[in-house]
Amino acid sequence: MKKVRKLLLPLLMAMLVSVLFGSAATAASSGTVAKIGSKKYTSLDAAFKAAKNGETIVLQKNVTYSSILSVSRSGKSITLNLNGYTVTFKKNTYLYVKKGTVTIKNGTIKQKSAVAVDEGVPTGVVIRTAKNGTVKITGGTYTGELLNYGNMTISGGTFTNVKTAKLNGSYYLYSNLITNKGTMEIKKGTFDKKGVTDADVSGNYMSPLDLSKVVENDGTLKISGGSFTSNGGYFIANSGPSA
Repeated sequence: MKKVRKLLLPLLMAMLVSVLFGSAATAASSGTVAKIGSKKYTSLDAAFKAAKNGETIVLQKNVTYSSILSVSRSGKSITLNLNGYTVTFKKNTYLYVKKGTVTIKNGTIKQKSAVAVDEGVPTGVVIRTAKNGTVKITGGTYTGELLNYGNMTISGGTFTNVKTAKLNGSYYLYSNLITNKGTMEIKKGTFDKKGVTDADVSGNYMSPLDLSKVVENDGTLKISGGSFTSNGGYFIANSGPSA
């Protein structure tokens, strides 16, 4: 019996190792979030950090973020091909391009909820640039506020803003659709800003003042094309140079 046990033990250990490593390999392949060429990555963070100048990140599945996705690649130009998938950001999180250029196309990026503020317009940022960051949007569907402190060019896509969770158990508020504090050019796209409606106010509560805007411009803005609609609030509030 002791001899049998001695023979069986190595065999069982080998089977266990095989099962464990087999499971790990399966998990790794099923956990691929993005690719650059044939190279696989388990997160967009990792893909952005690895991408070389001129390379394209191709999304492989729907992903949700509960923390800010920061891109800081000075001197690099990277394309994010959403590949028909969706990137969802929970409130207070967004795609933040601090340095470098990111071109986005072919999918959906959305913010789940705007965040209320004490006064003024709630924020529902889905894409943000810093002073040294550039975003180029060539197509896709975007729900949430575009907040630009650097450079942003929009040449296609469908855009709408986002509302808060219900406030005081009675009503909703809406974010701006675009807030520009840098340099922005809009060449093409469909921009539909939602605003407070009767359906957003329950009971006899007085409708709150809707201060949301299609575009709030405190920077340099050029609009040469696109379709713009606004349901409530303001259309364009301009305190910076525009063309």
